[in-house]
Amino acid sequence: MHDAAEAFLQEFGGLTVNVSGPGISCAHTPFELNPEPAWGEDGRFMEWGETIGRRLYPLREMDLCHR
Repeated sequence: MHDAAEAFLQEFGGLTVNVSGPGISCAHTPFELNPEPAWGEDGRFMEWGETIGRRLYPLREMDLCHR
């Protein structure tokens, strides 16, 4: 974990955002700032980071809407 991700998670880790309602392509849904569901995916985030020239660290799991 890089310093910026660690500082962010120390302040906001575990925060649950309770949003709901319609969105543009899918409904707004609640989420929690918790990187645990992405544990074991270090290689994937390193690869993506190298592709875009940035250091990445997961902050939460994301549900994708399907039409």
